[in-house]
Amino acid sequence: FQVDQIEVPSNPSSTQNSNNLGVRVSPSQASQELMRAELLRRVSKLSNASRHPEAIEACKQQLQQEGPSPRGYHLLGMVLQAAGMHEEATQALERAIYLDPNHEEALLALSLLARRRGDKQVADRFEQRSQRAHDRSERP
Repeated sequence: FQVDQIEVPSNPSSTQNSNNLGVRVSPSQASQELMRAELLRRVSKLSNASRHPEAIEACKQQLQQEGPSPRGYHLLGMVLQAAGMHEEATQALERAIYLDPNHEEALLALSLLARRRGDKQVADRFEQRSQRAHDRSERP
């Protein structure tokens, strides 16, 4: 399992003037986006090199510095899952959906973890929630 499924801007310097939607952002917002992109790159690289403890620590430090966020807990959950720490991954992903009940990726990851535990009913519920979140996000 690799953590390279998380989107990272190929040219993070381009976020200085606009976000992915072409909307102008402030210099502080651009700086935050650059820091997030760099964290994603660093964590992905560490995790893909099976250096999970370092990747986990980087995620925890980021959460401590920036505060709780669905994105941060999702990333932590994915790294924990890659490290085989399924109970801790479940806790991190549950925190992500506590902060954003419609976080599709966290819901899907929780579905897969529940399925792995043999809990088909819970897995199906998370999968259904993810599908509803996806359907809502597709509406104009």
